[in-house]
Amino acid sequence: MEINEKVLACLYKVVDEVNLHLDSERRLGKSIDTRLFGDNSELDSLGLLSFGVAVEQKIEDEFGKAIVFDWEDIVAGEGGSFQTIGSLKDYIVSLLGGVENG
Repeated sequence: MEINEKVLACLYKVVDEVNLHLDSERRLGKSIDTRLFGDNSELDSLGLLSFGVAVEQKIEDEFGKAIVFDWEDIVAGEGGSFQTIGSLKDYIVSLLGGVENG
């Protein structure tokens, strides 16, 4: 499995975990187009933070490499890399250096 697919699989695992705590009508979809930030997202600011922390942990578990999101940039801007699952995947791949570690 290539790095893009592995990162996307990690994100979808976090979606599954987050959805356990959301009402059925507010659950996140498993699509690269799923909105994580802004008016069309099912996540509030605390939900987005929890999602991001879970992603950081899942990526470290899977790749053995810690990543740290720039939360100040995300909150101050318009969501940046957290706009959609697809944009977050691309951001994580860039943080990992696009290199598969295992």
